[in-house]
Amino acid sequence: MRALLLIALGGGIGSALRFALYDSIRVHSSNDFPWGTLAVNVTGCLAIGLLFGLWFEQLRESWRAFLLFGVLGGYTTFSSFGKEAITLLLNHRYIAAAGYVFATNILCLAAVWLGVVIMRR
Repeated sequence: MRALLLIALGGGIGSALRFALYDSIRVHSSNDFPWGTLAVNVTGCLAIGLLFGLWFEQLRESWRAFLLFGVLGGYTTFSSFGKEAITLLLNHRYIAAAGYVFATNILCLAAVWLGVVIMRR
């Protein structure tokens, strides 16, 4: 039961952080490319990589629940990614859609790898 409460609390924090970053980028960029969601996904993947690098040696189970499943679960936005990629396709923005899908996947995988490498050194 304690783990569920920690996940719920972390999820609320992560969702608020996601909105804050997304909204601050949206205000300062054009609306024709989902820069905010891309930034959230990349930073979320970097954060999970950093925490994963600590997972086995330093994080207690309660912190894992709070940070990994709660905060980062609420923070990352792959459901928004899917919606925005399809919206670009439906608007016949094929190059932008392909670029968005490619950039999100490559940058997020690289961010997770970088986080793990940083934390294991």
